[in-house]
Amino acid sequence: NVHAKADRNEEALASYEKAISLSPNDPDLYTTAGITMNALGRTADAQEAFKKAASLDPVAAAQNYYNLGVIMMNGGKTGEAAEAFKQSIAANPNFEESYYQLGMALSGTQSTIPDAISALKRYVEIGRKPEQVEVAKQIIEALGGAK
Repeated sequence: NVHAKADRNEEALASYEKAISLSPNDPDLYTTAGITMNALGRTADAQEAFKKAASLDPVAAAQNYYNLGVIMMNGGKTGEAAEAFKQSIAANPNFEESYYQLGMALSGTQSTIPDAISALKRYVEIGRKPEQVEVAKQIIEALGGAK
């Protein structure tokens, strides 16, 4: 973790990989390794690390699927991102950021706009970031969902 905080990601990843070899069932190690892999541009490896972490710790699965969805969104894979955000919500129906990101992922395709509006409305109900709640309201209105 010290290496990661000092932006020495290669060294951090080597340490995480060593730790994983010693404790292969520790989901936190896969999560931190995934974050570091993503920082290094190793998105495919990061995705696998987040999936492994989610499988090892269903309680923390929402965060790991969210992380996976963000990577997919950043890579322009909105369909895959939407699926990851749905998995996050299935793991924790109150994981608010997944609703926001799901709405964003679904808002670009005419056929999924109703689902995007639904996800964003749920975010407006439970979201704790006032500025982002306002953005969600504006997107809902722009998508034709404000009534």
